[in-house]
Amino acid sequence: MSVVAARVPAWTIVAAIMAIAPGWAVAQAPVQQCVILDSKCDFVLPGGCSCQKTTDDTTPPPLPAPPGCDPEEIKKQLSTLSGTVKFLAAPPNCSMTQDQCEALPGRHVDRLSDGTPVCSPNKCSKSCYKFGGSVEICSTCLSFPIDPKRSVDPNDKNGPLGALAEQFVAPDVPLSYTIHFENLSTATAAAQVVLVSDQLDPQLMDLATFRLGPISFGRNTLLPAPGVRGWTGGLDFRPAQNLIVSVAAGLDETTGLVTWRFTSIDPDTGKLTEDPDAGFLPPNTTPPAGEGSVVFTVMPKSGLATGTPIANHAVVVFDTNAPIPTPTWLNTIDQDAPVTHVLALGAAQSSPTFPVQWAGTDAGSGISGYTVFVSDNGGPFTKWLDGTTTSSASYVGQEGHTYAFFSAGVDRVGNVEPLKTAAEATTVVGTAPVCATDVSASIQVTRSGFRYNFATGRFVQAVTLKNMSGSVVDGPLSIVLDRLSSNATPFNASGTTACALPAGSPFINLSGNLGPGASGSITLEFTNPTRAGITYATRVLSGSAAR
Repeated sequence: MSVVAARVPAWTIVAAIMAIAPGWAVAQAPVQQCVILDSKCDFVLPGGCSCQKTTDDTTPPPLPAPPGCDPEEIKKQLSTLSGTVKFLAAPPNCSMTQDQCEALPGRHVDRLSDGTPVCSPNKCSKSCYKFGGSVEICSTCLSFPIDPKRSVDPNDKNGPLGALAEQFVAPDVPLSYTIHFENLSTATAAAQVVLVSDQLDPQLMDLATFRLGPISFGRNTLLPAPGVRGWTGGLDFRPAQNLIVSVAAGLDETTGLVTWRFTSIDPDTGKLTEDPDAGFLPPNTTPPAGEGSVVFTVMPKSGLATGTPIANHAVVVFDTNAPIPTPTWLNTIDQDAPVTHVLALGAAQSSPTFPVQWAGTDAGSGISGYTVFVSDNGGPFTKWLDGTTTSSASYVGQEGHTYAFFSAGVDRVGNVEPLKTAAEATTVVGTAPVCATDVSASIQVTRSGFRYNFATGRFVQAVTLKNMSGSVVDGPLSIVLDRLSSNATPFNASGTTACALPAGSPFINLSGNLGPGASGSITLEFTNPTRAGITYATRVLSGSAAR
C-alpha cells in the first residue's frame, strides 16, 4: 500500500502501538493503531490510524537510552504491525520503571490493548517520518517497555559524630563515612547492578589520605587491604545460587570521585545475568539479606579555618532506576582552642575561704570544661580544679598566705588552651602586705650582650638602670627577671618575688637612690649548661618594702 500526500504533514504519533512480549512475540495490534495530530488532517492516513486536528507542533526531547541500551541496536529491532507502518521497539533490557518514565519530559505511561505498560512520547517530530511506501518512526518516537519488576533502594549516609548541630570536629580527626543501601522488602526483584558514588571536594579533603574500608552486602563482608585507594574483588554464590558478584571500588584522584560498582555475573557466560530474578541483593524480606554498605575514610585538608563546613553526600543507583542521593552529612572544622581567664580578685580576703570565678569564650564547638591552677606563696602552680563545668568555686586558704590563679579551657572537640606563664588573679588571706613599688615606667633598662667567663664557667651580662623621671627614685632598687628561660639560673640573685607579683621571679638588688637622670649598673651572672640563648623580661622595683 502506498501513502500519497501533497505535502509533508506536521503530525505526531502519541499512542504506543506495539507490545513487547517475551521472545519478541508481537501482541495483537489494537483496532486503532495510532492517532495522528495535524493542523489540517488533509492527507492520506496510514492504515489503522485516525487524525486529530491540533495547532501544537512541539517536539519532545530525545529519550536517553537506559544503561545497557545501544541506540544502533535498537534501530535494528524493527517490528511490523501492518504492511505499511514500521515502529522502533526497544529490547527488553532497555525497560524502565514507571517512576522513571513519569519523570521524563515529553513522556507518559501508556498501555497497549492487552494491558502491557509502555513509556511513550507525548508527541513526535514530523521529521521522524518518510513517505514513499511506508512510514518509519525515528528514535525520538521510541516506546520503552515498563518492567513491573523492580528493585527499590532507600539509602543513607553516616559520618563522624560531632559537637552541636554543626557537628564540629577537630582538624586532625579522620572523616569516616559509611554509605548504606537497601533493596526494600516491598521490591519485586533482586538488584543486579548497584552503583554507589561519592564526590569528594579536593579543596576540603586531602585525597592522598583516602582509604577504602569494609564492603558489605547481606551477611558478607569484603575487606580491602589496609591503606588501599582502589580494589577489585567479588564473591561466588555457588552452589547455593548460580551467581557471581564482582565488586570494583576506587578513587579518581584527579576528580575526587569515589565509586563502588556491584555487578551480578552469570557464571556460564561471564557477563551480566539476563535472568530478571537473579541478582546479588534480594528484597530485604529477611534482613540483612537485602542490605549493603561501603566505608571509607579521608582526612580534612590541613589549614582549614574554624567554622569551615564539610558537607558530603553519596548517590546510589539500583539497576536502571534513577539515581537517588543520600542525605547530606555535615561536619564543621574546629581548630581553635578556647580563651579563658580567672576574674580579678580583691587584694586581700577577710576569710580563708573565698570565692574564685572564671570565664571564657570559644569560636567553635564551645567550652566543655575548665582546669584552674593555683600557686601558694609564690610556689609552683598546681591543679586546683580539673575539667570543671562550673564557672566559680570557693577556695580554702590559710591566714597570711598569698594565692595566685590562672585557668585553661578545653572545647568539645578536644582543643586545649595552652598553659599560661603568669597568674591572672592574685590575693592574700588577711591584711595585704606592703610591697615594693614597680617603677619600671620611670627607669630605662639597657642590657649588654652576654660574655662567657671561662674561669667561672658562667655567662655574664651588664645591666644599666637610668632614672628618666624628674624626681628621685628611692632605693634599694631591684631588677626583676620575669619569664627567664629555663636553660639559665641566676648565680647572684638576691631573692625571688613573692609580694610584688608576678611571684617566683628572681631579682638582683642595686643599693642607693637614683636621682633624676642618674644611672646605676648591675652585673648579672648565669649558669647555663646548655649554652643556649638566655631570654627574660625586666621589671624594676623600688623601696625597702617586700619584694
